Amino acid sequence: MWLMVFAVTHEKINVDTFTLELLKSSIKRWSAELSTTENPVTSYFVEVNFNGITQKDRRLFFNRIPTNFSLTIEQVDNLINAGQELLFNNAEFQRFIVDVNDVD
Repeated sequence: MWLMVFAVTHEKINVDTFTLELLKSSIKRWSAELSTTENPVTSYFVEVNFNGITQKDRRLFFNRIPTNFSLTIEQVDNLINAGQELLFNNAEFQRFIVDVNDVD
């Protein structure tokens, strides 16, 4: 029984990783296909998750929030704040912000 649960869980993780990698490569390919010499297209793939939270207790707090539609106001506020923090600390998002601000 435990082996089966591990196999299914392990397979699910691989599918998710594969899907993300496929999406990343597709976005790069689409950018290349749409780009011209006069109008280059730059792609940005920003991935955030709670693993980006460096404080262990705080990361565990967010990972333990249930994924349903019955969240407390405190949980919602904390999730919004964490999302903003993770997004603004993401290197790819920062690259996007710099590039957008450099456009004349």
